[in-house]
Amino acid sequence: MNCPKCGTALTSTDVICPACGNPINLEEEISAEPINKKAKKKFDVKFIIIVLILLLFIIGFGIFIIQELF
Repeated sequence: MNCPKCGTALTSTDVICPACGNPINLEEEISAEPINKKAKKKFDVKFIIIVLILLLFIIGFGIFIIQELF
């Protein structure tokens, strides 16, 4: 876990950041991590779907062009 203010690495026993003195709210940090991971996973799924659709379009267009040539 890192300090949300300065980014310094923290241990599980730290209640304040040793670098900047920012108080650490462990409950807030723990609850924020799964939300960020879930949002990232959702983005990854959307990205994969968009890439697959584009690939299918490119392959289909390529097949159409090849048929027109012969």
